[in-house]
Amino acid sequence: MKYWWINLVTVLIVLAGSGEAQLAENFYRSTCPNVEAIVQQAVSTKFSQTFVTIPATLRLFFHDCFVEGCDASVLIASPNGDAEKDSSDNISLAGDGFDTVVQAKQAVEAQCPGVVSCADILALAARDVVVLTGGPAFNVELGRRDGLVSQASRVAGNLPEPNFNLNQLTSMFAKHGLSLTDLIALSGAHTLGFSHCDRFSDRIYSSPVDPTLDSDYVNQLKGMCPRDVDPSIAINMDPETPRTFDNVYYQNLVAGKGLFTSDQVLFTNSQSQPTVTDFANNPGDFNGAFITAMRKLGRVGRAGGQLVEGFYESSCPNVEDIVKKAVTAKYMETNISGPAILRAFFHDCFVEGCDASILIASANGDSERDAEANLSLRREGFDTVNRSKIAVENECPGVVSCADILALAARDAVVLTGGPTFDVELGRHDGLISQASRVAENIPDSFFNLYQLKTIFDKKS
Repeated sequence: MKYWWINLVTVLIVLAGSGEAQLAENFYRSTCPNVEAIVQQAVSTKFSQTFVTIPATLRLFFHDCFVEGCDASVLIASPNGDAEKDSSDNISLAGDGFDTVVQAKQAVEAQCPGVVSCADILALAARDVVVLTGGPAFNVELGRRDGLVSQASRVAGNLPEPNFNLNQLTSMFAKHGLSLTDLIALSGAHTLGFSHCDRFSDRIYSSPVDPTLDSDYVNQLKGMCPRDVDPSIAINMDPETPRTFDNVYYQNLVAGKGLFTSDQVLFTNSQSQPTVTDFANNPGDFNGAFITAMRKLGRVGRAGGQLVEGFYESSCPNVEDIVKKAVTAKYMETNISGPAILRAFFHDCFVEGCDASILIASANGDSERDAEANLSLRREGFDTVNRSKIAVENECPGVVSCADILALAARDAVVLTGGPTFDVELGRHDGLISQASRVAENIPDSFFNLYQLKTIFDKKS
């Protein structure tokens, strides 16, 4: 029992992403109760300006979630042109999708400054564009954190290509906890939007022509995409009802009118064909499956706790050594830094998850660190993280989150005081919201009995 508290730290570090996984439909009930109505109004206004808003926002949400999780990192711009949005797979993302989120964010900030994440706004906007085009309404879970890291190099291999076969598609979706039915249902979003000639021209100009394509559809596509045409010309994904969210996409697949190989294979492959046929004949089945798949998609990524030990292997391989050196230097100055950093880590993780929001200072004195339960946190703990962050930034600017640095520092403090060493999973996002009001009842008091302690720990699994 000597190291029970060290075991607790180990459990906290292993489960450090769990706070981020706790999405809830009423997450902003007390802090921004009108957020959904605000976003819906902004999306509707943008839609009235251009229909492109619809497919652009849906595609943006998918591309965001499949790279580093649903964290809005696809929105981040880089002066060096090396952010996610700059990758070759994302260059074709329409600007109207980005503008939809920007306008919605501005509207939300006007009423609830510093409260709602861009990631949640994008998730809400994706739902709203479905509804605006006749699709089903559904509740959206909220509470995502915005990612602060966005790198083009992380996009490659994480988005499906138009020539993928079913095995490639199912493997990619399975990595994110999405089933074959989810894959087929989410593909139904292709009932909206458009693509470009260069994304499917090999199907109509190969010799022989792709035999899975309807011959009349081939001639139609050739008419719109002659050999020497501008490859960026837009072609509707759904040739029948391109502006309505419906199940006609699946009827098109049955008729051999899937624009991409990755569309048509859903019908030609015997494994997926029964579901496509069902969705083609039963719009209610499609709508239900789409709602389920969209909710699961919204949970994809590190927000669902998918941390890994080698997260910074390529982007900041020396991060653990850098943090360890900084923590050791601070500990040599004062051994108070040991318990101070451990307590800061615990208090951070038990309020909104391990997101380093405990470190955020507020000019108004209303951030987490200003809460009564946190006023006794020693500055040596904060200073340890600050020094470590500065040292890491000198070698790997803009890569490592403060949340990961705090987790590493907590482990290092244990080792420095004679405790066991252990590996730390990394890949947390820094929280951008820090409110004193969220601390109450989340930190155990010194007078708690066992039942009270067990209850508060059970809430964190």
